[in-house]
Amino acid sequence: MKQSRFNTVEVDTWSHFFKWYSEFREKRDTPKKRWIFRGEGRQHETLSTSLEREAERSQIPFAQLPKIEGQLLNEFRRRLHHYSPHTPHPGDLAEWLSLMRHFGAPTPLLDWSYSPFVALFFAVERAYTGECVIWSLDSIPYTGARVIRDLGAAKVHDNFKKAKERTSFSPEKTKTAQAEVIQYLFNHPTSAIVLVSPFRVSERTSIQQSVHLMPGDLTKPFESNLDAIPRSRDSLTRLLIHMTPQLRKEMLTHLHRMNIDRATLFPGLQGFAESLQTRMAIPEALSW
Repeated sequence: MKQSRFNTVEVDTWSHFFKWYSEFREKRDTPKKRWIFRGEGRQHETLSTSLEREAERSQIPFAQLPKIEGQLLNEFRRRLHHYSPHTPHPGDLAEWLSLMRHFGAPTPLLDWSYSPFVALFFAVERAYTGECVIWSLDSIPYTGARVIRDLGAAKVHDNFKKAKERTSFSPEKTKTAQAEVIQYLFNHPTSAIVLVSPFRVSERTSIQQSVHLMPGDLTKPFESNLDAIPRSRDSLTRLLIHMTPQLRKEMLTHLHRMNIDRATLFPGLQGFAESLQTRMAIPEALSW
């Protein structure tokens, strides 16, 4: 695989991070761009999905992943009704995959957020020393309409028409292009990246301002799919944060004052309980 290429910016204070973000918005925010961010608790040279990482841990060849992902999706569809009375339409692959990712199943979806501060929290919470990372990327080139144009509109529309006849799935109008692309890529794996955002969103997804990127060919790593798109890395930036216990405390304190922690990002008792782990780093925020 081609070596990763991206712009890199290094920060080592909260003020430096906020300065980077302010300059980022001033220089890069335009009506023709929509930025998304991803936080990771340790330095990675590559972007990879949970499906890829599980395959590598289990020593499963990538050539087998399309079949395995289909089996995982089918298993989830068959058993979801045991746990929830609300199930997506059988043809709504975006919602099925998003729901699987929401509950921790391996999927080809890579999590991003429209909020750089949510991404910062996910980068910082598990990072005590060393480097953690925030990725930023312009998402506009990966929207359904753009991808349809690149793949070939006629064949994508025809593929979806046949799928629609089988499943009777009629997506909400704003999500039609997305549904067409995902269905096409499931039937015809092609090196591409598509933005995935289901019409119905969970409370957690809404709070985290979440969105996903999905590779079109699961037999190849996410970054190989990305490299197949001309100029795809022009907007990709890696913010490298040199973490120390003091900087972690400083950043968690600022994020806590912005009401960004596990308790707010993951509503419910589990999220609240998990939030106490990071709040140990800022005991002054605990009740007496």
